[in-house]
Amino acid sequence: SGQHDAAESASREVLAADEEGEVNPYIRDCSAYVRFLRDKRKSTERAISQVKECIQTRPEDVQVVAAFTGIVEELGETDALIAILKEALERHPDTRALREELNTQLVKADRVAEARELSEKFAAEADDPSTWRQVGTLPRRSGDLEGALEAVEKALALSPTPDEETRFFRAELLIELGRLEEAEQQIASFEGQLFKDVLKGRLAQE
Repeated sequence: SGQHDAAESASREVLAADEEGEVNPYIRDCSAYVRFLRDKRKSTERAISQVKECIQTRPEDVQVVAAFTGIVEELGETDALIAILKEALERHPDTRALREELNTQLVKADRVAEARELSEKFAAEADDPSTWRQVGTLPRRSGDLEGALEAVEKALALSPTPDEETRFFRAELLIELGRLEEAEQQIASFEGQLFKDVLKGRLAQE
């Protein structure tokens, strides 16, 4: 309708004016236009295309990508979101939030092997305990408990004072691998009563 055409034209003018300005108004106006294309024009294709254009216009602003992941997810376009995140990571390889979001989306899309490869690459670069612990969650999901334990062992080795959560993860994996005696020996070292109770309960089940 003419009304929609006028609104679209106005939105494009606002965006053009925003290109050089502050990032927050740009994100706000871009998001409004993407939602207009989705809700009023009823075009997922145009909405996705506009998201890509908004990101490409300001490729150095990593928060622009972050702002749009939710909208693309709402549209149910996981593959498009994965492609957008991969491109953004090429420009901002050290941005942890992007790496984590890409991993989450790959797992959602059942691309677990790809997610695992990616997270192992990141972990080898970062070489910190929390990254290795996160790596452990992926092989566990796909049933590779040995692979998960290996990643968790790396996380523990890198930390002078390993946190209880990582140690609990290791004990759980030992139980799942049937290494019950080893798991039982770990229980006494936990300070948190909840961790102790859960592990005792799981050992009792076994």
